[in-house]
Amino acid sequence: MNDAKKLPYTRSEAKAWANETIVDFFDCPLTPFTKDYEVDAVGVRKNVDAYVDMGLSGLVVGGFLAEAWNLTLADWKKYHEIYYEANAGRLPLHTIILDPSVHVAIEKMDFVQELGYDGAEVINPIVQFRTDEEVYDWYKYLTDHTDMAVFLYRTPVSGKVLSLDLVSRLAEIPTIVGVKQGSLRHADSLRLRRMAQDDFIVSDPDEEWFLDDLRHGGQVMWGGFEYIIYGKHRKNIREYVDLARAGKWEEAREAWLKARPVYYLLQEAFMDVIAQTASYAGATAIIKAWWELVGLEAGDGRMLAPVRELPAERKEWLAGRLSEAGVI
Repeated sequence: MNDAKKLPYTRSEAKAWANETIVDFFDCPLTPFTKDYEVDAVGVRKNVDAYVDMGLSGLVVGGFLAEAWNLTLADWKKYHEIYYEANAGRLPLHTIILDPSVHVAIEKMDFVQELGYDGAEVINPIVQFRTDEEVYDWYKYLTDHTDMAVFLYRTPVSGKVLSLDLVSRLAEIPTIVGVKQGSLRHADSLRLRRMAQDDFIVSDPDEEWFLDDLRHGGQVMWGGFEYIIYGKHRKNIREYVDLARAGKWEEAREAWLKARPVYYLLQEAFMDVIAQTASYAGATAIIKAWWELVGLEAGDGRMLAPVRELPAERKEWLAGRLSEAGVI
């Protein structure tokens, strides 16, 4: 395929490797920017140190929340270098590819593989391809030209929500190891697990359903960020996951219930905006404020133009609500 660094799996081993290693919380971090609106390498390093300390399972960088869609190509590459250096091999590291050109997607995957990234979440092309056959051919070409493990992203943000039949068919490609099932319909996740082959990972990124998913074939919260932003309630998430894995479902539910006030606030402040707009652009600023309020670096809430930054009164509102919910 290319002369990039050796991956920790072969093409035929990709699904088995993913099932063994991609578990619990693979979160998407946001990006702190300096006053000059460059990626803040010092802030990223401080955040990654914190992610390691809080027990995060892995990082999935470069997506919508990270504002990587709004970076120049040179800055995109620099961003991935910064994260790789800051991580220093401590956490599994994946990228997110958002390009409609399959050729650009392959070039970017070659670049991060050469750095030492493990895999990539790859969104279906946002423009042009709409039929199942067209989208299948796009992914087939991609996976024929890179050995990296691929997660699909099933979401309205892409302009086309992949059909369950198409996802099930794509799951047969050896290096397509899973899907972030972000349709906001949990029933789709349950149905897709019944449809797709057993070694294909179906992850619903909505924390509300993770306890239920652990009971019904789920293993990872891929591409969310709840574990990071739940603050003092992280201990409740960790507790219910550990209890669930031990088969102590009633005790797990008690720990899960303790974290519901945080989830309901997240739904009100962020997820409802995503559902209404099918876009992260108008919702990311409040998560940047949330990030800082739980003690992480977010560049004083700076957003890359032309995205608007969060008004001060909205941040004040959020601080009060996070305090009420016991997050901070």
